[in-house]
Amino acid sequence: LCRHGGEEFVLLLPETNLQGAVKIAESLRLEFQNHTYALGETNIHFTASFGVSTLDIGLASTLEEGIKRADDALYRAKRLGKNKVEVG
Repeated sequence: LCRHGGEEFVLLLPETNLQGAVKIAESLRLEFQNHTYALGETNIHFTASFGVSTLDIGLASTLEEGIKRADDALYRAKRLGKNKVEVG
């Protein structure tokens, strides 16, 4: 897990297929959505949007290409109403 821009993070999941990655992203999305964070006397709720892609070394994909596809999917999730998981 690492920061990839101001509000964006990259989570690499070695040996995880697309279906598994989407399942993990959806689980994280629900955790954010359903959790209340206390900040002093104020309760805060967050949502998160996710872009998911795979990296297939056998198809000569580069890490940069995989991140670009995930980034494009993330922005599509935001355009479609936020708090979503999209695949790129």
